[in-house]
Amino acid sequence: MYRIKVATTIAVMLLFVLILSATLFWGAQRTGYYFQRSKLAYELLESYQQLSVDTDRFFHEQLSIIALAPKARAPADTQAYSRAKNTLDKLKRITLSKTDHSETDHSNHPSREALSRIDKLELLITEGEYITNLAHQLKREGEEQQAHELMELVFFHIINKQIWPLIDIAVAEEEKEALEASQAEHATIENLRRATITIALIATLVAIIIAILLYRRLTEPLNQLLEGTQSIAAGDLGHRLNIINEDEFGHLARQFNSMADALQHQQTELLNSRATLENVVEERTLELKRANQQLRNIDESRRQFFADISHELRTPLTIIRGEAEVTLRGGEKSSKEYSTALQRINELTTQMGKLVEDLLYLARANTVALQYQPDEVALNKLMSECHQDAQSLAQKKQLTIHLNASNIETPVTGDRVRLKQLLHILIDNACHYSQQHGNIDLRLKANKHNAIISVHDHGIGIPQDELERVFERFYRSKEARILSTHGTGLGLSLAKAIVETHHGSIELTSQQDKGTTVTVTLPLTTSHTP
Repeated sequence: MYRIKVATTIAVMLLFVLILSATLFWGAQRTGYYFQRSKLAYELLESYQQLSVDTDRFFHEQLSIIALAPKARAPADTQAYSRAKNTLDKLKRITLSKTDHSETDHSNHPSREALSRIDKLELLITEGEYITNLAHQLKREGEEQQAHELMELVFFHIINKQIWPLIDIAVAEEEKEALEASQAEHATIENLRRATITIALIATLVAIIIAILLYRRLTEPLNQLLEGTQSIAAGDLGHRLNIINEDEFGHLARQFNSMADALQHQQTELLNSRATLENVVEERTLELKRANQQLRNIDESRRQFFADISHELRTPLTIIRGEAEVTLRGGEKSSKEYSTALQRINELTTQMGKLVEDLLYLARANTVALQYQPDEVALNKLMSECHQDAQSLAQKKQLTIHLNASNIETPVTGDRVRLKQLLHILIDNACHYSQQHGNIDLRLKANKHNAIISVHDHGIGIPQDELERVFERFYRSKEARILSTHGTGLGLSLAKAIVETHHGSIELTSQQDKGTTVTVTLPLTTSHTP
């Protein structure tokens, strides 16, 4: 198969690329390693030489003071001695740092002997400085002969016999180390260059061989295909390709021949058909289908419109009737109580009027978008109003509705009527599907950016396999249909539309026979700071 050959070619070329990359990476690593070894060796060499100069200068200064200044006091320290101490510290740091750049071969690690040599040099220089101070003390006490003898001891036994040989050994070792690292670095670069050239030449040769083989297998079938397409384009529908190979080009040749057969057959049919009549019939058929679909859409919109009206008008009408019954129940009431009841009934009728307008708008526009009049709404006050409205809904089942809302202002930007409609839908569902004498919890809280409303009932709940569908229009869960035959399944879908219009989110969690919780998240007003 040709695709296998192409894939094999790509794999081979990628293999050469990986080998070349690995070689270059290895060479760069090794070159960097030897370069660092050489650099550290030269730094150590330079530091040992500097130590030799500073040590020699310091002790010669002390000898000059003792020999030429009869009653001169020995200075507490000199710049040469300080530089010698600093150079010793630098030697330790550089020697220890060689550990991070050495190979796994322990022979190339900084040996204990090198560190021991540095410690011994430090000890000898300190001992020499101590004896020099002692010689100055003898000089001040008039013991010049003993002072000179001590200085001779320093130069002969400490400097000449111990310090200089140690420095000479260290210098020789570092010169050897630097030379070996430099030679290894050049050898690595040369080996890397040879390996790169060899791999590149092999890859080029392999690529040329593969390209020639693929080119030969590619040009012949492509030429046949080109010749065939030119013949078909010229009107020779009887032209056919010779199938030689059982690869992709053979499959393509068979498809080409099938296409030519189909074209020839279609040409024969088209010559014997009445193209104009078929086109007219097809156009008329499409027009009838479109008209039929429009009629179906209109009928669906009409049925949905009446379903929305029946669902959405039921809740406010129930509240209005409950308000009227509560007001008329019992003895005479004050004019203030009647006025309050009439005012709440007036608000609900206003809400019903706006709801009818929205449903008419939905019916005309064939969309679920709701009319929206943005304003700043205090959710805690709105929930308190809805809590009062819900008392009439709770009376039928003798439900207890608890409100837990913070007294702190919780402002959101939205349509007050729509938000109240949202709360009525959620509370109505909670009341409708709660058990007799049950409890319903209304909660409101806020974080830095959002207000969170939750309505929790202890009702029949919703099966887990039906939770994802409760927001679909006209969908009612199995338990809801068993409990009541009333309802159209529009409440939660309208609630979701209201929440999304206010740029919020709505979630529902439930456990069967334990209750349901609906959580609504709405963004707080931008200027609000909790």
